[in-house]
Amino acid sequence: MGIQFQPPAATAVTVTPTPAIPLTSPLRPEALKGMLALHPNRLFAQYVVDGATHGFHIDAKLSIGDESIIYDNLPSAAARPQVIREWLSKELQAKRIHGPFPEVPFGCMANPIGTVPKSKREFPITKFRTINHFSYAYGNTPSVNDSIDPADHSLTYMSFLDLAAAARRMGPGCFVAKVDIANAFRNLATHPSAHRYGFLVIDGKVYLDGAINFGCRASPKVFRLGRRGHQLGSATPLRRLAGGRDGRGYAPA
Repeated sequence: MGIQFQPPAATAVTVTPTPAIPLTSPLRPEALKGMLALHPNRLFAQYVVDGATHGFHIDAKLSIGDESIIYDNLPSAAARPQVIREWLSKELQAKRIHGPFPEVPFGCMANPIGTVPKSKREFPITKFRTINHFSYAYGNTPSVNDSIDPADHSLTYMSFLDLAAAARRMGPGCFVAKVDIANAFRNLATHPSAHRYGFLVIDGKVYLDGAINFGCRASPKVFRLGRRGHQLGSATPLRRLAGGRDGRGYAPA
């Protein structure tokens, strides 16, 4: 099934200068450009190549004004500070988060972070995921997710019935597998226009997150398009996308 893709409508947003940080992603723009050169949907192909080159847009339209917005972190972050610190250390090492910086610049915001269980089926709960709360809103200030048009970033996942129908079409002997891509969203860098929403305050220090976040409304569709672009261009099995050295558009961390 082909991807039906239309780029979101362009909206003028005043972007406040943020600290210059390097784009860190395992995607190889030049390889993707060559792989998608003959793709019939040129808008889709260009979207993937531009995202790999400059970072992916999240299309947030929240106007912050001439001040800094800094929210307190969630109680779950205070309850598990070691989880937050270990996550921060890993992300700094992977160069997806940068800093510390002196302060949150004017016109930028630091959303609250917290922790949630990685699995609801595990008991007792021992593994937690760090989240960036892009849906947090206070007073008259809407959240980042409120400013992202759901019509541009809606996504419908394949259902079990779709999977069963595909297996039936393939006939006896077909193999069905579920693959979990490590650090899935985090493999895609955000465009500098989104950096104004990406600040974090941890242990009183300011950091800037330069990767797609799990808590952002745009992330699922951005990831699906970016991953699908590589998959269509290279015809590479998903196991390689998760870390194989195929040498064609994806460089494992």
